[in-house]
Amino acid sequence: MKKLLMFVCLSGFAGFPSTAVAAPVVVGLADGLAGNRFPWSTTGGMRWQQVFSAAELTGFVGQNLDQIAYQTVQGATGYTISSLVISVSTSNNAPGSLSSIFANNIGSDNTVVFNQANVTVGANSSSGGFDFALPFTTPFLYTGGDLLIDVLAGGSSSAATFFRANGSAVTTERVYSSQGSPGDAGGTATSNGTLVTQLNFTAAGAPELHPGGAVLPLTFAALSCLIFSRRRRISY
Repeated sequence: MKKLLMFVCLSGFAGFPSTAVAAPVVVGLADGLAGNRFPWSTTGGMRWQQVFSAAELTGFVGQNLDQIAYQTVQGATGYTISSLVISVSTSNNAPGSLSSIFANNIGSDNTVVFNQANVTVGANSSSGGFDFALPFTTPFLYTGGDLLIDVLAGGSSSAATFFRANGSAVTTERVYSSQGSPGDAGGTATSNGTLVTQLNFTAAGAPELHPGGAVLPLTFAALSCLIFSRRRRISY
């Protein structure tokens, strides 16, 4: 009887789905000594692309990219970006070889991962954290290769907030339109002023565990088994 009870309890626990473990990684960090307000703090909006070397992402092949985040270092807080569309793809153009024409850098697996109006940028980080986080509504399955983040940002209510960036870099490169001209077909390509970026990966196919999620049913199942087990012991 005791063995049967143990089997039932363990079977109940085994029935809970596995959960994805978040794995954040900071990429595009060369010196991190500069600040750049583009593309998140502009007058009239901007088109921005930044590519990251596959060499920085070898441990995340086959996983879902589901969030990017940035570190604010100076300027206004609590302002809004009027509109924001973010796409992700793997690019044939590695850092150092980005085309000045935006369309030439986009891969065949291009996915719109974020599309929202009135995006709020919060307070500057006091702990060195990446507080400006953009969780994706559609995750991007990373299958290897150089990773391109493509941003189409509307104008913002502040054009004076800066984000952690590099004076120069070799594992990442950007191309950006003129400020106020997000519809331009191309822009300036450079390795200077690239943003230090935190990428968040989760295992593909596994549901994410939200704080507090699944705790109650798991606790209830465990408590039920323990109570029943103790009752069986008492009855003997």
